[in-house]
Amino acid sequence: MPGLVFTLLMILFLVVVHEMGHFFAARVFNVPVRSIHIGFGKQIFDSTRSRPRKPGDAATGRVKIVLGWLPLGGYIEMAEPGDAAVAAGQQATAYRRQPVHRRALIALAGPAANLLFAFCLYWLMLVLGTQDVKPVVATPAPNTPAAVAGVRAGDTVMDANGVPVLGWRGVRVALVEHIVSGLPLTLTVRDAAGSVRLLTMDLSHISTAITDPATAAGLRLDIPHIPIVARAGPLSGAVLAMEKTRRMAMLTLRGLGQYVFRRRRTDGNAEPAAHAVTAGNVAAPHPSGFAAAESVSAGWIGLLSFIAYLSINLGIVNLLPLPLLDGGEIVLLYAERVVGHRLSAISRKAWALAGVSALIALAGPAANLLFACCLYWLMLVLGTQDVKPVVSVPAPNTPAAVAGVRAGDTVMDADGLPVLGWRGVRVALVEHIVSGLPLTLTVRDAAGSVRLLTMDLSHISTAITNPATAAGLRLDIPHIPIVARAGPLSGAVLAMENTRRMAMLTLRGLGQYVFRHHRTDGNAEPAAHAVTAGNVTAPHPSGFAAAESVSAGWIGLLSFIAYLSINLGIVNLLPLPLLDGGEIVLLYAERVVGHRLSAISRKAWVLAGVSVVIAVALAALRPV
Repeated sequence: MPGLVFTLLMILFLVVVHEMGHFFAARVFNVPVRSIHIGFGKQIFDSTRSRPRKPGDAATGRVKIVLGWLPLGGYIEMAEPGDAAVAAGQQATAYRRQPVHRRALIALAGPAANLLFAFCLYWLMLVLGTQDVKPVVATPAPNTPAAVAGVRAGDTVMDANGVPVLGWRGVRVALVEHIVSGLPLTLTVRDAAGSVRLLTMDLSHISTAITDPATAAGLRLDIPHIPIVARAGPLSGAVLAMEKTRRMAMLTLRGLGQYVFRRRRTDGNAEPAAHAVTAGNVAAPHPSGFAAAESVSAGWIGLLSFIAYLSINLGIVNLLPLPLLDGGEIVLLYAERVVGHRLSAISRKAWALAGVSALIALAGPAANLLFACCLYWLMLVLGTQDVKPVVSVPAPNTPAAVAGVRAGDTVMDADGLPVLGWRGVRVALVEHIVSGLPLTLTVRDAAGSVRLLTMDLSHISTAITNPATAAGLRLDIPHIPIVARAGPLSGAVLAMENTRRMAMLTLRGLGQYVFRHHRTDGNAEPAAHAVTAGNVTAPHPSGFAAAESVSAGWIGLLSFIAYLSINLGIVNLLPLPLLDGGEIVLLYAERVVGHRLSAISRKAWVLAGVSVVIAVALAALRPV
């Protein structure tokens, strides 16, 4: 809970930084600012309560400051033409009277302030110095990119693609960036004799679904580790801070793209949408980007890294071309330039209303998904009875055997997500069997050695009830009972990921039930035999009897409720009449035609929806 409170306070602070960017940009162009709103919802503070607001306050620099109870955003209110708050004779300074490029700069100033703040934090860390390890490497593992490139034991990494490397953390940052982009990485290394060599590593074949980029690339620290203080001068620190801010921003953009849709890298290989090595993997000392918030416990370096990571994310998200965001405002401004005149107040309100209406329409399904996420979080934090994921000898010729799984291996994470128990392994297997994508497991053997293993699950039919058996993974005997539990913050991240997984499985299952769905490997699955979310949300082995989970104790009950909530949310997003998705379709149809649809058109849309429902019901009742 303290970590959650800290995170909300940091978001509130970064919102202030963001709005100050808009505020100072407006001041530079002499645009009067009426008020600054920090947070949404009911006001808990108003700077004008003790003094009545007077006309001309905005022009004289007196700005109203309002604080809302929900610290997840904010906005500034600037003077408009005819505004009574602007002093007489100052109407030309109103925001709408400014040229397009000035208004665009004011809109860009908020995200720019967040990026500049992150740059300042990185510069501060570089100049003050951080504890790190000297980047002296050991003999790389055979056939890895490092070994192929010619890295030798005792080599010290001096720079990566021309950027000086101050410590081991800098090597990891460079590896993550080039694994995500698929571009080759050129290292300058110096051996023990002082000879300097340029080595180019081909990282294009490494999946972004890994938690340790150095191990995947074959780079390992030499033993014993040599502790150093990674420090730069004021000027060189500024250059390195700019480069790090750029890297984090690009990684955030790429990660966002990979979370939204399957993005192809420069080598042509497609990566799974949800398993991306993103900025969170390197912004904080914590090895997993999915628990970046826990860096607050890693000392001041972790604290500043996490704040910089949040600030960059806030800046990048606000640049998206969506209503209510700075990017959406910039889209409107240049739309005005294209049409040759200022858009009317009605057009601007329609743009904002489209965004608000979409949010309202999405609020219902979002509430269902949020409720499911809360249930998963509750289960993770309170802990559930599970079995330690220690496997026995895999069956011959199964994906697990081919990948190199051995008896006694303990599964630590699946595609970068920590595995708390055997149930987590099953969830990952179901998702990848349905999608046909390879699954990368991090396993640790009895001697403590850690290995990355990739399982090809594309040939396994989704018409199976036990994904672990089909993949060749079997629990070791005797089973080791454990309580699978996560911390409040890591539990929140895992709960969000579990909700996303269940939602995607529900969508895929829905598609497979409606028509023959082709997986990424090109194989078609029968419509009625799909491994869907119900297979893994409850302890019962069959998704077709998920309701029976209510007899499996409180964990089964909460799992089943979460499963129902996700299904309700996903179904309501379908673009069909009578559903929330259908309402969103109507809203944007009105935006395309430029006016509100008539009552007859809306009734026809609803009638079409009713007809579809009846047709689907009749098809479902038809004998097979």
